[in-house]
Formats: sequence, structure tokens, C-alpha cells
Amino acid sequence: MKYLLDTDTVSYFLRDRYGVASRLLAADPDELAVSRVTVAELWVQARTAKQGRINPATVGKFVRAIRGLPVSDAIWDHFAAAKATMIRSGRDFGVTGNFDVLIGCTAALHGLTVVTNNERHFRPIGEMLGFGIENWADAPPKA
Repeated sequence: MKYLLDTDTVSYFLRDRYGVASRLLAADPDELAVSRVTVAELWVQARTAKQGRINPATVGKFVRAIRGLPVSDAIWDHFAAAKATMIRSGRDFGVTGNFDVLIGCTAALHGLTVVTNNERHFRPIGEMLGFGIENWADAPPKA
């Protein structure tokens, strides 16, 4: 494995937006994975999206085709330590960033690069935890 796909990247892929599909389809499938956190976020999107966007059948097909990494005890421990450091240093994203920190901890413990358009959250998390990020979207990074 080489890449851990963030939820926004997978969402863009499933909706064929921002050129992500061509990059993802060109990648070796053995190099790609998603966190089970991303899987959960995708299911939420499928259940709340407007018609014609992401749907449960599409999410199910994607989830069966890609390696999913569980949130292990080691990841939870890493998350608690990272989150405490972020809070103490004043660099915490609050509750909305917890999933990003869990995804980041998954990447760090597996030695993976996070593929995301959410550079605002993942750059500081990556700097703190020691993983890289790549943006495969032909869109401006999320503000």
C-alpha cells in the first residue's frame, strides 16, 4: 500500500469530479486503501445525498473493491496522543476534525500518503504525525 484515500477524494471519484477518476484508475489497486472512517463517511453521504449523487449501491461497490483499514487499538492510542497535543498547542480543529485526525493516524501507522483536497486540515496533521499528502483533484483546495 502507498496511498490512503480521504473521503473527499473518494467522493470526487464516485461523482466523476475534478479529474480524480483518471488518477485513481491509473493507480495500482494494491497501492490504494481507505480507512474505515472514510467508509463510514461515505455511507452517510449515500444516505443523505440528493438523488443522482452518491448512492448506497455505488458506495457498496466501491467498498467491496478497495482495501479498508480498520481503526485498531494502536490507531486509537495514536489518536488520543495526537489530539491531546493539538489541544495543548491550540491547533485543534474541534469535533469536526476528529475523523481527519483518525484518518491521519491510520496513514502514519501504516506509512501511507493521504490523498485529499482538504489540505487545510491534513497538512498540519501530516507535519505533526509524519505522513505526506497529495492532492489529486483539479480543484482549489478546500478553504
